[in-house]
Amino acid sequence: MAFEQVNIFVNGIVQGVGFRPFVYRLAHELSLTGSVLNDHRGVSIVLQGEPTNINHFLHQLEHSPPPLARIDAIKTDYHIVEQPIRTFSIIESDKGNEHAIVALSADKSTCQDCLAEMHDPTNRHYQYPFTNCTNCGPRYSIINALPYDRHNTSMAGFDMCDQCAAAYTNPMDRRYHAQPVSCPNCGPKLSLQLVEHQLEPFTFSVHESEQQSNQQVIKQTATLLAQGKIIAIKGLGGFHLICDATNSNAVNLLRQRKQRPAKPLAVMVNNLVQAQTLVQGTQAEWDVLSSAEKPITVMQKKSAVSELLSDAVAPQIDRLGLFLPYTPLHVLLMAAFNRPIVATSANRSGEPIICDGKQLLDNLGHVIDAMVDHDRPIINACDDSVVQVINGQLQVIRLARGYAPLTLPTGNIKLQNNTVLAVGGQQKNAIAFGFDRNLILSPHIGNLYSLEAQMYFERSLATFKRLYDFTPPQ
Repeated sequence: MAFEQVNIFVNGIVQGVGFRPFVYRLAHELSLTGSVLNDHRGVSIVLQGEPTNINHFLHQLEHSPPPLARIDAIKTDYHIVEQPIRTFSIIESDKGNEHAIVALSADKSTCQDCLAEMHDPTNRHYQYPFTNCTNCGPRYSIINALPYDRHNTSMAGFDMCDQCAAAYTNPMDRRYHAQPVSCPNCGPKLSLQLVEHQLEPFTFSVHESEQQSNQQVIKQTATLLAQGKIIAIKGLGGFHLICDATNSNAVNLLRQRKQRPAKPLAVMVNNLVQAQTLVQGTQAEWDVLSSAEKPITVMQKKSAVSELLSDAVAPQIDRLGLFLPYTPLHVLLMAAFNRPIVATSANRSGEPIICDGKQLLDNLGHVIDAMVDHDRPIINACDDSVVQVINGQLQVIRLARGYAPLTLPTGNIKLQNNTVLAVGGQQKNAIAFGFDRNLILSPHIGNLYSLEAQMYFERSLATFKRLYDFTPPQ
């Protein structure tokens, strides 16, 4: 007896975004059998069943994919087989031996489902600063290699507890194969280190805070902010330097210590209501500010902003760069402090953002009064994106967290030389490369004026060569 089978190949942003469980659930709803797996092309699907149901499956696949997915191409191959497939299964990922052409997902801000769980005292993720699911959380910043599986990420060293393992292996759960999945029992933990400064001679010393539970670290950090302290806090792609944006003494001290006398500083606000007290904008601007990317959005200051914010934040200009909390840690801290904070990249002038706690203390220990760190390594540094809206259109000033790596499919246009590498200029540098029918742009690297920046550039290039198994032409 013969059976019609269709092999489906999907590429785009289809790994690390809940695509396989989406396919699994859809196949079961339509009584289809077969399999799905991640491979170097993206996602490969095999289906058997009623032709009408297969057509409906393909329609749903194209028009209603998971929220963070982006489908660049769907290829189908119909043929007749002699053996029926009795069930639908999810197969372990296969790296393959060819160029990876799957689009690597950028880091995304915390989704509404995870936010609801964080605020639910009966949920096991209540007030957990690292909660995530397939619809949100870190991707690029934690990945070592493709395919995007846990053992290829900086979560490899965290063994899942029974409850997290059950969610991770259940295709009906939204945490199915969410690689950073964890909870307070098995996941990353916060730490707080206090920095004491001595003026004569100018040195500093570091010691651990006695309060070390996640909730205690967040509470103590809010207290330090209220005292006018400058704190380094680890985000998705690196550290921020933060202080109370309503406290001119704190903002001016940050400027003095960081040697940044006038350049505007970005401000993180608790929510849209707080943002609307500081800036005014169009609906398009508010939509961008609150999007899943949560970029720093440059908007028009309100006339009364000086009554609510230190004039030292963005002196002598009528614009303000605002962004909303985009990780569970930021959400919890902003809820505890509930005032705008300055949140600027932790780096020395002209150098890349710092993503390691020891390096932070070595380079900027003299700038800060405390450091909030955690034990999930950042593999790929990534700064905050900066955007503005002009005539209703998004204009990207700095392409980074939330947007990058950015994959641009070329459709039917295939690169003539197979692989192409463009390394950008010395200022505002980024890396672009392409192969087959894909162009990929790295996150913002910055100005290549220092040895550290040059090394960061070389590490970024090595990362993409490793992830995509490509060698640029000599």
